[in-house]
Amino acid sequence: VTVAGVAWAQRRGITRVQIRVDDGPWQDAELAAQAGVDTWRQWSYRWNATPGGHNLTVRATDGTGQVQTEERTRTIPDGASGWHSVFVTVP
Repeated sequence: VTVAGVAWAQRRGITRVQIRVDDGPWQDAELAAQAGVDTWRQWSYRWNATPGGHNLTVRATDGTGQVQTEERTRTIPDGASGWHSVFVTVP
């Protein structure tokens, strides 16, 4: 199953996106080309999905090397942050 999304870090760009299935290790996603540091960057990850419920969590690394933290912050004044997670059920 291909899992995909977008990441953005204004004026810094995105250099890495990682995904974690349940509480497993972080895995690198594949990044699409980026038109510039102020554009969204698409990413995708080929997941060998197994039946049942799973929590998928992603984090990004910006062009300065700053890894997105788990702590959620609001948009103002410096932009939102925090890992993004979704729960999925695989039949």
